[in-house]
Amino acid sequence: MTKQSCCETSWFKIYMAGDYFVAKQHIREFCIFNNVCINIYKTDYIYRGGEESGFCVEIINYPKYPEKEQTLQTLAIILAEELLIKCCQKSYTVASANETCYYSREDELGR
Repeated sequence: MTKQSCCETSWFKIYMAGDYFVAKQHIREFCIFNNVCINIYKTDYIYRGGEESGFCVEIINYPKYPEKEQTLQTLAIILAEELLIKCCQKSYTVASANETCYYSREDELGR
């Protein structure tokens, strides 16, 4: 096996409740227009007072399509906002090696 290429390591993870299959289909469409490598897996969120099923989306800096970290972060937030609508959710979290941010539409929905 021959190493073909390398790039700086950076990644962003989107955590969201909602329908895994709806999210997976939207990610397929998203990848048509963006040179990114994305994986998605089902997960269960257990928290004080409740539990929900959802998914985790991981965007990595893929050596075949290298991007700057800021570009990947922007793409992660754009994708998360699109998934928020597609999956009829009110919030999501985006994590990286350096920061984790929670986003919510609660105020927009008047709650």
